[in-house]
Amino acid sequence: GKNGGKDYKDKTNIGKDVSANPNNQQKEAPAIVNVEVVEPVRKSQRARIPSSKFSDVASNEKKDSPTRRSKSSAPATQSTPKTAEDLYKQIEKSRDKLFFIAYSHDQDPIIAKNTKTKGGDKVEYQWYLVRVDLSTCQQLEDTENCQKNGKYYVEFYTKSSYDQGILLAGNPLENGIRAAQMKPKPDSDSRYWLEWHEYHFDKSGDMVVGKAKEFLPNSKKAIHRRLMDLSQMKRQEGPSSPGSSGTNNSEGGERLMSEYHPDFNKYTTWADVLDLMDTKTRLVGPFDFDDIKPPPLKEEDLAIFNEDTKKLFSANHSNLYVKDRVPLSRWKELLESIKGREIDPPVVVMEETRKKKKKKRLSGGGKRARDESQGHAATQ
Repeated sequence: GKNGGKDYKDKTNIGKDVSANPNNQQKEAPAIVNVEVVEPVRKSQRARIPSSKFSDVASNEKKDSPTRRSKSSAPATQSTPKTAEDLYKQIEKSRDKLFFIAYSHDQDPIIAKNTKTKGGDKVEYQWYLVRVDLSTCQQLEDTENCQKNGKYYVEFYTKSSYDQGILLAGNPLENGIRAAQMKPKPDSDSRYWLEWHEYHFDKSGDMVVGKAKEFLPNSKKAIHRRLMDLSQMKRQEGPSSPGSSGTNNSEGGERLMSEYHPDFNKYTTWADVLDLMDTKTRLVGPFDFDDIKPPPLKEEDLAIFNEDTKKLFSANHSNLYVKDRVPLSRWKELLESIKGREIDPPVVVMEETRKKKKKKRLSGGGKRARDESQGHAATQ
C-alpha cells in the first residue's frame, strides 16, 4: 500500500519496514526498525515496466538538470477538466504533475485486499499521492493515447519514514533526534518521497516486486551528487543545449535518476495505470509541490568544494533540493473531495490551529512553554 489515511491508527507494522506499508502507522515510535522484514514478495501488475527501462539515462543525464526544471505555469486552482484533452493540457503545464487519488488494492487483482462482509466484498479505498510520468505514458500501449482516453502511468509516493516517527535501519539521525524521541507528524506537515521496491523476473518472465527500499532525496550525499552532475553538465555545455536530442522518452527516468540515484537494475517505483478522467479516482490535481526554501547553507557545507563549485552550489542551492511537501491548500481540497466517501481523511493542521498553539506557547512560562514546544498538535 501507499500512504493513506490510516497512518495514526494501525500498529500492525511494528517491526516491519513501513515504507512497504506506510498506511499502517504506529502511534509510538519503536526502536530501530528492521528494513529486511517486510510484506511478502508477490507478483504485481502495477509496475508494468520496471524503472530500468530507462537504460539510456546515463548518456542523456544532463537533459534534466535541477536548474532546468521549469516552474509550473498552471493556475493555483485548476478548473475541473471537461474532456481528456483538457486534463492533458493541465498535466502538461504542471511542473510536478501531482494528483491525490482514491485507490483500492482490488484494482490489482493479484494483490486484492477487500474486506469480507455479509453483502459480499467491500472495496476499501484510500487516498494516495501520485505523479504522472508523461514520457512513460508514450511507451505503454494502455497509455499512449492518454490525451484521448485519460489513462496515465502514475508513480506512487509514500510519507517519509522520519515523518512517520520511525528511524529505519541504515538511515542517519535527523537533526540529532534519536529513534525513541521521534513522533509521527500530521500528513500536512510531512514530506513525501517516491515509493521504491526491489524487483526481479521469474522464469516465466513475470515481474516480481519485493521488499521496499527508501531513498533519501535530500540527504547530503544526494544533494552533492546533483551538484556534481550539474558541475559536469556545465563543463560539457556547448553549442547543443541539453535536451536538444529531439526525444523525451527518457525524461521520466532522468528525473528519477536526478532525484533518487537508484540502481534501475534492482529497484523500481511502485506504479500503476489509472483513468484520471474517472472522478471517483481523481480527487485533486494536477498540482505542484510547495516551493519551500531549503535550510540555509553553512560554511561547513561548502568547505570540501573548490571556489567554482562553491559558487555553483550557492547559486543553485534551492534547485538542488527535491520538492517534497504538499501545499496546505491541496490538503484542504482533499478533505473536501472525500466528504461523504468511506475514505479515512488525512491528518491536517490548519493555519488557525497552528497560530493558536504558537500564541499559547508564547503566553506560557518557563518549563510549560518548553514542554509544549516539543509537542505537535494535529487537528482533523
